[in-house]
Amino acid sequence: MVPKDTQAFVEHEQKLGIDTTHHRAADADHGTIAYLALPALVSWLDAKGV
Repeated sequence: MVPKDTQAFVEHEQKLGIDTTHHRAADADHGTIAYLALPALVSWLDAKGV
């Protein structure tokens, strides 16, 4: 998704009351985003006790 579409999606979900966090990964592409997102995912899972 292009950044403006992503931002619009995040804002829409937040307006619905959905707890949404958005992290921009400027250098990511479709093949690298999962790897770049791992540190934030692990921190989130730890915070949730998972």
